[in-house]
Amino acid sequence: MTTLGAIFSTEGEAFHRDINYRLEGFFFDIVDNIAAEMKRAGLSKTDLARLMDVTPARVTNVLRGYKPNLELKTIVQVAMALDVQPNDLCMRRKTREMLQRPLRCVPNGFVVADISADKNSGEKDGQRKVA
Repeated sequence: MTTLGAIFSTEGEAFHRDINYRLEGFFFDIVDNIAAEMKRAGLSKTDLARLMDVTPARVTNVLRGYKPNLELKTIVQVAMALDVQPNDLCMRRKTREMLQRPLRCVPNGFVVADISADKNSGEKDGQRKVA
């Protein structure tokens, strides 16, 4: 019988080999870094749009991920408007919100399972005691 740890290990390896999964994670890092820099600078979407010389809708589209392939030119444009280096926006971030965010894409052959409650005990995740 295969252990749960072995299954997660195999699925984790599949995730890391899937380009769409890696691309989505990279995009989320960039968007989260943009949002953090906007907050640090006290800028609204409208303020950032004015600094970038684009419409507020364009900034909203970038932050919401309407364009699946964020252009390098856009990243540099945002960085210039926020007075940071483009590399700063591309750095990997691991926040609690990012780790809890559901994925929009899954690797080929991956079956989504709801593990929010243990069917046998009814316990929610995080309530189980580890021995």
